[in-house]
This record gives sequence, structure tokens and C-alpha cells, in this order.
Amino acid sequence: LFIATSGSLPKSRAETAAQAQIDLLNLDKVNARQALLETARFYGILVPTEDGWEFVHRTVHDFLAASYWVETGGFAGIRKHDWTARTAYAACLTQDATEIFKAALLAPDALHVVAEMLSNGAPMNLKVVAQSLRTYFSQTGRLKVLSDPGSNIFTAALSSDFIRGAVTRVLDRLVEEYAKKRDVVGDTLIAYCLLELRSRGVKLDHITYAALTTGFQREDLILQVPGLGNVELQDMDPATGKVSSISANGRKTIGGSLRKP
Repeated sequence: LFIATSGSLPKSRAETAAQAQIDLLNLDKVNARQALLETARFYGILVPTEDGWEFVHRTVHDFLAASYWVETGGFAGIRKHDWTARTAYAACLTQDATEIFKAALLAPDALHVVAEMLSNGAPMNLKVVAQSLRTYFSQTGRLKVLSDPGSNIFTAALSSDFIRGAVTRVLDRLVEEYAKKRDVVGDTLIAYCLLELRSRGVKLDHITYAALTTGFQREDLILQVPGLGNVELQDMDPATGKVSSISANGRKTIGGSLRKP
């Protein structure tokens, strides 16, 4: 049932699939239709319709399907992926989703899968992830630097801000990786990561902050993203108090996020 590609199933197919699972569990005297009705009654995930059965929540359906896909070994054998939410969930359930992440970044229509993997903290080699993101945003039209070289305020923007959805652990680690090997793309990605961490009220890990200050050789530099705000490097020091930010009029404020609603 969970591996159905749509949210609905014909009655005969649903009952056949349910009976197959009942047989695998060696359950005697269990009627497939009755089992489906009991599932609908107590769990509400799958409900009867006029033409068959339907999953009420598509996200739950995709996650359960992904779990089944991975557990049965079917996902491991896929060589050409369909870039769907189900693929993203399945990748997050594998032991190493690095190659799937790289492939999704290269695909023309898979940024939603990339975002889903980042937001769910898929198990990946973050050094490789950092380099893959650097390569992606190095392509023409995906990065725009708006400040002059040597300015005290570095201002830049990316073509997409999906990086902001990454879990906190990944954002922190990406800052560390880009600080160790700096370029304009990495500095821009650091800006997005720091602004997102600040909006969550989170400072950098001590090791990450040390890498950041070593890489930039200064703590008073301000990183700015139009529409999101700006952050001074020293504001992310885990040894200090509340995070401060620079408002649009240039005044320093304490706490709060400049992210637009």
C-alpha cells in the first residue's frame, strides 16, 4: 500500500496488497478488507472512498512509502531517481545520502529535494556537501556581490535561499568549512548561515567560531544579505551574550531577527 505512487488505490489493489502483508505475518483468519477498515478506524491514515482507498495525508504516505522502500532494499537499487518528496525522505533514511544530494543539485528540477534533505539532516559527508553547494552557486547567475572589495560590509545575494532551511548542526558545520577555505561564494553562504542561526537565537559552536575568526582575521566585519539583514562576525561568538544586529538605519540593535515575515 505504501509504495503506491498516488494517494489513492483501487479497491482490488488495496485488498490484494493488504492480504499479501497479512500472509507474510502468518496471521490466520484475518480478512484483508476488515484489516483495512480497522486501520482507517483507529489510525485515520488510509480511508475508504467510493472507488477504493485513499491516503489522507500525502506527507505521511510519502514517508511511510520511503521507509518501506529503504527497508526492503528497493531504494538502494535505484540508479536514476525521480526527484520527489518520497525520494528525499528515502535518502534521509539511508546510511549515507551524499551521492543523492550531489545528484539532486545537478538535476534541473530537484532543489526541493535538496532543501528537504538539508532540513531533515540527512546523513551526509558535510565536507562534500559544502563543496557541492560552493560549486552550485559558482555557476553564472547564482550569486551577486553588491559591495566593493575591501568594504567593511560584505553584501551579496544568492539566486535561492534554500540553504536557510538546513538543520542547525549543518548550518554551523558549513560555516566552519567555508571559513577554512574562503572565497566569495563561501563568504556569501556563511552570511546566509549566520543570519539563519541568528534568527533561531543560536550562536556558533566554539570550534566553528574559532575557524571563522581565523579565516577572516577580524571580528568586526559585517555580512549582509538584502532583504534578510546583516550580522557582525563577533555577534556569533558563543562566549558573549545576546546576538546583536545592524538595522537598516545603521544602528545596532540587540536580539531579534531582520528576516521578513
